[in-house]
Order: sequence, then structure tokens, then C-alpha cells
Amino acid sequence: MEIQVEKIVVNRLKKLPDGYFYTQATEVEIQNRVLSDGPIWLSCNSTEDDWKIINQEEADAIKAEQERLAAESLDSQTEQ
Repeated sequence: MEIQVEKIVVNRLKKLPDGYFYTQATEVEIQNRVLSDGPIWLSCNSTEDDWKIINQEEADAIKAEQERLAAESLDSQTEQ
């Protein structure tokens, strides 16, 4: 049997400067929205067009809404 080698290329989006974050470019439920100021590793089916850059104020608003929804979910679980 012959040994075969495959070359795999992995792309990533560069780390952003302070105050900026990557998030999905498409509509994603707020609970599932990703915020990252670090590099984003792209899968084989992903491109840089799948991501957009937002500022700190927009990221803070998303985080606040995620925290509110998480607390709301926790409250509804403890009531049961």
C-alpha cells in the first residue's frame, strides 16, 4: 500500500484592534451570535464574507441582550 499525503490549507481572519469584534454577517439568533476579537479560523466551507466587523458599542449591546435572555431563561427554569 502506498502512503498518500494530503495538503490542508487553513485560513483565518486576523486579530482585530482593541474595540472591534467579528460576528456573523448573516442573521443569527442573538443567543447563538458569536463575538470575537481574536482570530477566526475559517472552515473549509467558510469565507471572510461570512463575518463582519462591529465596534465595542455594538458588541456590548449584543452581550447585554445575551445576558438578559440567559437570565430570563434561568428564571423560567427555577419557576418550574
